[in-house]
Amino acid sequence: MSRRAATRGIVIHRAEVWGPTEYHFVVRRDGSVDSVVPLQDRAEHALVWNATTVAVAFEGCFAAGIKALHATPTREQLDSGEALIRGLLWWYGPRWLFVRGHTELGPTATRFLEKLVTSPPEADQSCPGTRFPLDTFRSACLTPWWPDGAH
Repeated sequence: MSRRAATRGIVIHRAEVWGPTEYHFVVRRDGSVDSVVPLQDRAEHALVWNATTVAVAFEGCFAAGIKALHATPTREQLDSGEALIRGLLWWYGPRWLFVRGHTELGPTATRFLEKLVTSPPEADQSCPGTRFPLDTFRSACLTPWWPDGAH
């Protein structure tokens, strides 16, 4: 495993299948957080973005058009994920980081999805998926929470 060169952003994913994973963190349905790939190491999750981003995946399938047992994230997941990302923003410095969904990074991050996704073509192929409240979640994560002058 190679080291990450720098930290420029946090990428949000959905984690539908379990087994070996290439995310730094996985937020489980009960709100627990698994640390998978050490933060200083590069996780293979978004092609050209691997060297400069931290990967945070949420357990479940949040794609519209797919009947799934875990179609929306739980409140516990969102609360734990927000706390995790706020901690990462504090650690790395919030002015220098972005928080984006995997497919928001564009084709340089998602070319491999076409080969891996086995859902019907009419199903939502976005990651973390249209049933993940990405804009609201990102807003909550990026809202300043530290006292003036503390960071």
